[in-house]
Amino acid sequence: MIAALIALLTLTPQTPPADWPIGTEREVEAGVYMQVVASESGWRVWRTEQRSGVSCKAVKSAAGRPHPRPIGVGDALFTGTPYLTIGLYQDRFTYRWSARHLGKVRVKYRTPGDRFWEEGAEVNFPANVIGERPIEIEVTSWEYPAIYEGYSEEAATFDLAGLAWAQEQVRVCSSAPIVKPTT
Repeated sequence: MIAALIALLTLTPQTPPADWPIGTEREVEAGVYMQVVASESGWRVWRTEQRSGVSCKAVKSAAGRPHPRPIGVGDALFTGTPYLTIGLYQDRFTYRWSARHLGKVRVKYRTPGDRFWEEGAEVNFPANVIGERPIEIEVTSWEYPAIYEGYSEEAATFDLAGLAWAQEQVRVCSSAPIVKPTT
């Protein structure tokens, strides 16, 4: 699976988000258009439009990690792991950790200086409970989870500053009408 992603990265022209100005829309795959609509405190809000509709998500990488970029497979993002994605599903925010591999992800977290780790989940991580404090995270994943091959462990510090801003931007982006770019 990871070999397929690497092959896609070499075949699909990529533009790092640093060179992707806010408001610029690009076709990342046939019929899939992505645009960075806002950026603050390390968060980037991505708007994806495809025939099935529009989706928005706020994405933030761990401290010192590059921001993930589209890989040309739907609205998937790659690199910059670990990173946290905020989405909106049926008027509720969802939080999802992404790690080096796309398989099952395990998350442990603690406030810097704490002795013990809390167990988190790949999906619906308790970001609202933690608030905008920095946390230490340990994210583990398997390249081939069914046979426990290709184990990866990533430790990092993650700053949740701007969480409320990111949530509001996802809500605004998700409710905005589709506007055809003029080019």
